[in-house]
Amino acid sequence: MDKVLRGRVDQACRTAEEFTKLYYESVDKRRHLISRLYLENALLTWNGNGISTSEKIQKFYIDLPSSDHSIITLDSQPILGS
Repeated sequence: MDKVLRGRVDQACRTAEEFTKLYYESVDKRRHLISRLYLENALLTWNGNGISTSEKIQKFYIDLPSSDHSIITLDSQPILGS
């Protein structure tokens, strides 16, 4: 694998790890701030049901029972090309 491609793969992995950590820490410990991770016109699909807008998504998470996620593995790839 050439150095440029390897660098892109490494960056994709770091970014995925950082975002995943931030996201699940927010779901587990800071649900009152989770709307900051969504665009205002976001759409969350949960068990086939759509929840639109960041404000409604935040309320949805706040209403869920508490959670404690442990991420064992994740997968990411860079988007190549122009």
